[in-house]
Amino acid sequence: MKNRDILGNMEDIRFSTEAKNSEKRRIEPLKVIFHENGYSPQEPVKDRFRVLLIEKGSGICEIDGVIQPWVSPCLICLNESRRFVSSLPDTYALYFHPAAIHKKLTMENIREKGTDAPPEVIENRLLLRAFIKEPAVLLNQISPESEVRVRELLGSIRHELEEQETGWWPCRSRSYLAELLFLIAQLQDTAKQNILCGEPGLIPSGSETNISPEFKSVLDFIMRFYNTKISLDDIAREFGTNRTSLNKRFRAETGMTAISYLIDLRLRIASVMLINTDLSVAEITERVGIGDVSHFERLFRQKYRMPPRNYRAAVKGVRNAVTACHIQ
Repeated sequence: MKNRDILGNMEDIRFSTEAKNSEKRRIEPLKVIFHENGYSPQEPVKDRFRVLLIEKGSGICEIDGVIQPWVSPCLICLNESRRFVSSLPDTYALYFHPAAIHKKLTMENIREKGTDAPPEVIENRLLLRAFIKEPAVLLNQISPESEVRVRELLGSIRHELEEQETGWWPCRSRSYLAELLFLIAQLQDTAKQNILCGEPGLIPSGSETNISPEFKSVLDFIMRFYNTKISLDDIAREFGTNRTSLNKRFRAETGMTAISYLIDLRLRIASVMLINTDLSVAEITERVGIGDVSHFERLFRQKYRMPPRNYRAAVKGVRNAVTACHIQ
């Protein structure tokens, strides 16, 4: 995809990031802006999806003519055609084109359905569903843990885009974006009101989407700290219980033990990074909180029946094969 296709003939350069130290002009269709004096959007942003994080206050907004209340901390996901009217307080706004996840994704092909869609569309369909499904996603009163993690990820994306400390900044910003979209999908799945009833989710397999409200805080805690060296004892201590009682409740709620859930979550996020970035296995291992590469590879092989490098190569092989068939 050419830069002019992503930028809408340069109209949306303000919602993109340009490489500072590159011989050839390089533009990433991704931007994080902190609107510290308030945010009053009116019209859709052409060729950009938006994620809004509102950390204070409450109010009323209008999305495509429908009046909805919002209560902080709140996450709002808007696609390129949604008209959002409101006067918001200080707001973090993430703007991105699907090509920020994978260069072959477009506003058109991400909406293709079925198994005939391009492989990169199928692989990222769940990550982008908040922007391509009805209705608009508005998540009120997300947990403090989720709010902190969302803010951290937005901050990491912003840091990579603005500082560009190494040549890996496009790849790392993309990996943080993938993590953020994964978290948003997770929040959708565990919301009290299931926004996408019947949709397959990103909660680890074997668990249920109808998590009880009082247990949701446990999953929020894990989602906040999965990228650290969190242990079963840490989780039990946080919620004033013991390992046995925690695992018993976990099985009742999700069909898995607490550590199995945590490992599965880490591996799913790692798989997203493997197929959408060129980050090393060692860096991905560290990013998802496992640390030891040999241990990570053993766990990954158990779940996906192949080592991480082979998994990445296999996905790329499928993509290339499908592309070759289309060319022929």
